[in-house]
Amino acid sequence: MSRLDVDAVIFDVGGVFVVPDPTIVRRQLAGIPGIDAVTDDLFVAAHYHGIAAYDRSEDPPERWPAYLTSYLGSVGVAVDDEVLGRGLELWRTPSTGLWTHAVAHHVEALRHIDAGADVRLGIISNSDGTIEQVLADRAIAQVGPGPGVEVEVIVDSFLVGVAKPDPAIFPFALDVMDLPAERCAYVGDSFRNDVGGATAAGLTPIHVDPLGLGPVGDHRRIDQVGDLLDHLPRR
Repeated sequence: MSRLDVDAVIFDVGGVFVVPDPTIVRRQLAGIPGIDAVTDDLFVAAHYHGIAAYDRSEDPPERWPAYLTSYLGSVGVAVDDEVLGRGLELWRTPSTGLWTHAVAHHVEALRHIDAGADVRLGIISNSDGTIEQVLADRAIAQVGPGPGVEVEVIVDSFLVGVAKPDPAIFPFALDVMDLPAERCAYVGDSFRNDVGGATAAGLTPIHVDPLGLGPVGDHRRIDQVGDLLDHLPRR
């Protein structure tokens, strides 16, 4: 990836800094053969299998079923109607605390970017009204001083009434930061929602694709958030 000439980097949260909590998934699927043997690391990797299947689905109602089938299949859990139904109940129920398992090396990378890169930082997330609290509770980020990285803005799709890939969500952050879209990069794990939405809004999209499962194209891709630092302006 070539060097980025930007003034700000705006991040997605789900799939970047947090993924579905393995403990909550195991509890929801208790009794399903093999579920208790799946390690946390395998569940973290499973998200990227799931989001790649989500992105490939052209039928909106089938995207989360496709996600879950790939997510669970990647860890060796057989997916039948019962398993899929129990999984969808969890994924589709707001405020279950599902999206709260921190991706530790990505959180640490954000701290290194904050310390070493000459860029401003923001957050835009498709969420359920809780993302600011999730970020604060895990000392990942907050607006203003605090235990996490200080960012200028946190946009939660539920609170602003528009969600990615709709490009209309991006001005909620750009206006606060007083920056044009072309001076900002956006980092997310979904080709459909993040790369597609950011491209439509005029930002430079960066696809976090740790397992190399996303589509090949002319967009920028990274294996992990830590890869960004070498491509950003330095202090």
